[in-house]
Amino acid sequence: MGFANLNVWISDGDPCSISQNDWLVTATDCSGHPVSWCEPEPSGPHLIHGSPFPAPCGHAEIKIPPGCYVISAFRFAKVGQFFFFFFTDSCIVAVGCDETACVHLFRRTDRQHLGGAAGAAARLAAEQTIPLDKAERLREAVEAVLEHLPKTTQDLAQEQMIKQLATAPDAKPGS
Repeated sequence: MGFANLNVWISDGDPCSISQNDWLVTATDCSGHPVSWCEPEPSGPHLIHGSPFPAPCGHAEIKIPPGCYVISAFRFAKVGQFFFFFFTDSCIVAVGCDETACVHLFRRTDRQHLGGAAGAAARLAAEQTIPLDKAERLREAVEAVLEHLPKTTQDLAQEQMIKQLATAPDAKPGS
């Protein structure tokens, strides 16, 4: 019995391609703790802190203990004096001893990120976690920014799906 092998592939914009950028892959247990394990060595046990793992050109092959993990990736770019971070969505993967798993991580579009932030603020306001006026200001700011961003194929597909969901009859439990 031995370690598992995890192959992580990262898309950067186009979900059907592999990023040409260098990324860092994070692997955490289901409680959010970074992966680490102890390996015996001639000089005594050695604690290995694996996460984050480098993923040059959008790929990482990771030796990992068997278990269930939350996998995501990030990269950053510097423009002038500013650093910008790019994050992928997360996925859950379970791997056993001597097994290999392959995951593909996707970076949502800027429009999707902004829309998600405005949607989260609206939900938090509805739950009375944040003031309604703050959520409304964020929605207005996001809408103003979105006017200047082109729509990608992924954005158009998501808009179509949302339109279809808005017109779908409510599903009834047990039907």
